[in-house]
Amino acid sequence: MQKNLLLLAIAVLGVGLIGLLIAFEKVSSERDDLKRLTEQQRDSLLYLRLETLGDSLLLSGEDSSALLVFKRADALFAQSVLAERAQSFIKTRDSLRQNKREEFETLRKKMQTALRTLLSREEDISSRDNQLRDMNQEYERLQAELATLQKELDEKVRSIGKLEFKTSRGNSVYYVGDVKDGKANGYGSGSFSTGSIYVGTWKDNRKHGTGRYTWKDGSIYDGEYENDYRNGIGTYFFTTGEKYVGEWLNDKREGKGTLYNKNGEVLLDGIWKNDEFVR
Repeated sequence: MQKNLLLLAIAVLGVGLIGLLIAFEKVSSERDDLKRLTEQQRDSLLYLRLETLGDSLLLSGEDSSALLVFKRADALFAQSVLAERAQSFIKTRDSLRQNKREEFETLRKKMQTALRTLLSREEDISSRDNQLRDMNQEYERLQAELATLQKELDEKVRSIGKLEFKTSRGNSVYYVGDVKDGKANGYGSGSFSTGSIYVGTWKDNRKHGTGRYTWKDGSIYDGEYENDYRNGIGTYFFTTGEKYVGEWLNDKREGKGTLYNKNGEVLLDGIWKNDEFVR
């Protein structure tokens, strides 16, 4: 009798231990899940903080520091979105600055030429007085023109903004460039959620005018756009090395065009319709 009671007690104790082990395993699993979730939330918060810091450094002109911050943020999720956007912004801004520097240099040379002309002239007093007056007026005109160009440059730099919006096809776009009425209007660069990048002119958040679109796989279109579609004359570079040069309509080859192989030899030349060669 006592032996049976002892065996029964051992069996009950064993069942209890098994239950405790199962409960412990469940608690341990839930704790690991909570830990992973907390780490993800911490990484997301750190990512947002690094993005904000990088934007601040970029707008302050500290490009190298900004790129380091963006690369660190990208590394959290094994991507390169922020670093590529920053490089696109720097390229657009530096291009604008370079254009204005060239304009300033042209004006400076004009002023130097005018002054050298003034100093080299040897005429009578009356003539020199008249020339001096004319040159002084020219100098003042050039100074006024220089001030106007400086003002335009300042306004251009201030007009450079950042936007995020969706295209008519539902793709997200991160845009850096000219902004008017709260939309992409003018020259700028757009990074798409698909991994593609467009650099060119925009109108009301749509590709419009001329630009260069690079797909994630390396394909490139360089040419005219209208209302977000390839319309007009453009060149499409295939990843195989072939290229098409000719007319486009609604993102398709339409009209006269030529297809070249990777060696530059003509494969097809004539009329295209609905993206197919006709004759």
